[in-house]
Amino acid sequence: MRRTFPGAAVLLLGAAAAAQPPVLPGPKSPSVSTPKDYKSLLAMKGVQKDLELTAEQTKAVAGVGADSTKRLSEAMKDLTKGVPAKDLIALRTEIHEKFEKEYQEELAKHLNEGQLKRLGQIRLQAEMPASLAWRATAEKLKLTAEQKDAVTKAARTLNSERIDVAAKESPRFGDPDQRKAYDQKLRDLTAKYTADALAVLDETQKKTWKEMTGEPFDLTKLTPMAGKKD
Repeated sequence: MRRTFPGAAVLLLGAAAAAQPPVLPGPKSPSVSTPKDYKSLLAMKGVQKDLELTAEQTKAVAGVGADSTKRLSEAMKDLTKGVPAKDLIALRTEIHEKFEKEYQEELAKHLNEGQLKRLGQIRLQAEMPASLAWRATAEKLKLTAEQKDAVTKAARTLNSERIDVAAKESPRFGDPDQRKAYDQKLRDLTAKYTADALAVLDETQKKTWKEMTGEPFDLTKLTPMAGKKD
């Protein structure tokens, strides 16, 4: 079912969202850049099409992302100077969270409420099963300690197997057959561990999760990472 994000409402809704900054779903400690963070997702044609971004919006959010990345890089540049090693992790986390908050506030000036909501839904789907273990997600689903352990184990095992596959089977640059087989293997692994994670939810939690993630997004439309060159 196709959604509609009225272009005429973009500025009005964007201003309203900016007045009440969005809290888009994500891990507690966002990294500088990942294949599925909001900057990366918004650069993907499939996501832009799903959100029905105008050319103006596409250019604007790209600019917001580039500016945020540049300022974060500058802030991190001399971080190690004069900072005890034991304090670095906490300081990096604090800086990442600060810039992510500012990035989302700026993003809300260019996307309307429906687009922001859908963007969050796409990321939840794209980061499965890890997104089930994010603190805010676990709290909303009211996961038990046993359920948290189960979904965390599924996410960690998937990550470990992805790394193993990447190390042993990453396709050569320019080999479409290898690329296709490699991508399918990663999708199959993701599907397996996503199913394992979802299986621990009760019916009420599954209903809540469906409401949180919205309509299924075709994850094959997410731009794959490049393969290795010879």
